[in-house]
Amino acid sequence: MKRKFSCGRTCGFQQLCRFQPIFRALGRTRVISHVTKVDIEIRDLDAMKAACEKRGLQLRRDQKTYRWWGHSVGDYPIPAGMTAADLGKCSHAIHLNDASYEIGLVAQTDGSYRMVYDFYGQANLLAAVGGQKCDGLVGDYTIEAARNAAMAQGWMTQDNSDSTLTIFHPDGGSMTVNRDGTVDSNGFIGSGCSVAGIIENAIGKPRETAYKPEYFADRAKIRQS
Repeated sequence: MKRKFSCGRTCGFQQLCRFQPIFRALGRTRVISHVTKVDIEIRDLDAMKAACEKRGLQLRRDQKTYRWWGHSVGDYPIPAGMTAADLGKCSHAIHLNDASYEIGLVAQTDGSYRMVYDFYGQANLLAAVGGQKCDGLVGDYTIEAARNAAMAQGWMTQDNSDSTLTIFHPDGGSMTVNRDGTVDSNGFIGSGCSVAGIIENAIGKPRETAYKPEYFADRAKIRQS
């Protein structure tokens, strides 16, 4: 017979469910889904290269300076953790054309990159990257970083008409990655949370996870002797 099961869902992110020993004794348990919001971080330069090419931009690896006004005039705050002397210096640069300023990818201590750029009078550059916050470029990067992580695992992917990416796990689960860093996971067996974590961690730091009502659907069949 089938039994319904529910819990307080207090397990931490990617933590093995405390009830798994019971589930294993009863039968197969399907982790239906959860939605995680990821704070996007730039780490995968290959993904950034692909994202740039989609927008007519060029990633120039190992270019140590980026084109900007040339000096701070005090009309806009200097990015946190940087000084005026740091402006214009980078590890890599994103180039549009010789008439536009460039975006610097500045290496951080945790291995990620911060995008630093001067947007004053840069209508063409802002149009190319999708606005002052580079939403378009960052969205493209998110999809490409998730794709690369999936390919590294040997998982199939599918580009969708709404610009999301669906990743198919061999065990039957799937993840839909949105450009804003939201990962919607569905249909995993057993350790599905840790499987989804591979993709979530590839695009940034998971900030919050919302479990759907169907998070645990007990599919155990108890055989009575």
